[in-house]
Amino acid sequence: LGAAEYIRGELKQGYAAPMEKAWNASLAAVEDMKMRATEKSIDNLDQNRVIKGKTDEGRDFQISLEVTSKEVTTVTVRIGVFGDEAYSKRIQDAIAKNLKR
Repeated sequence: LGAAEYIRGELKQGYAAPMEKAWNASLAAVEDMKMRATEKSIDNLDQNRVIKGKTDEGRDFQISLEVTSKEVTTVTVRIGVFGDEAYSKRIQDAIAKNLKR
């Protein structure tokens, strides 16, 4: 939904998908890109979920999902401390591809 925003090292994109579908697409993207998830967390109200881990190059990554509405989830990707727009875009593209499956 709309254009992706890259601000302060984070690439943010809204998807027309409920949280559970976006979560599964994000987990699949981590696997597709040979990244290693070391932490997965879900908040008490299930409004926010986070995947943390290492990229295939050994850099830290974080994928944050936030419920925008029942059918819209915002996904924010950050690579390392300062961010990597190109790598973040590859992750967002993989998530979008998985949502179409």
